[in-house]
Amino acid sequence: MPRYNFALPLPPRENNAIVNYCKLYFKDIAEGHLALGVPPHSIPHITVAQFECTEDFLHGKASNPLAHAPIHINSKALYIHGGGDRHAGYEWHGLEIEKTPEILQLHNFFIETTGLTPLTGHGDNYFPHITLARTRENTCLDLPAITLEPFSAQAALFHCDTNGQCLARIT
Repeated sequence: MPRYNFALPLPPRENNAIVNYCKLYFKDIAEGHLALGVPPHSIPHITVAQFECTEDFLHGKASNPLAHAPIHINSKALYIHGGGDRHAGYEWHGLEIEKTPEILQLHNFFIETTGLTPLTGHGDNYFPHITLARTRENTCLDLPAITLEPFSAQAALFHCDTNGQCLARIT
């Protein structure tokens, strides 16, 4: 079944900052996910809910939450997460986003209006973030901090690959 991401795309300045950071620190070591902004690499975005559905469902119920107002975004800190069962042997590198009441409300609104359970966690397990790259486990990196100035973003739908890379904006 096709995979999609209900996400907050980054404004141009923030998008360029993420792409340049990824080019500098991850371009030669990333495997299966890299936020460079052009296919076959991911378009930088803040994940609200990654999900699978039919194309008919996508253009019906899944597009309902798009009318939501823009969300104010604050970045927090870099993170590294283990790959889990589906991505054993890998680590995910990203930028954590502050879980504000507005972003949590948008996440919950998506679930309530579509009836879908996100593939990327929900409820207390929802983790707003910008994925930068996926690398092999135990890749030793000495990365400088990256923070973004606060900004606002409007939700959009993206087509994703099986690693969650947003490859094309749908709306």
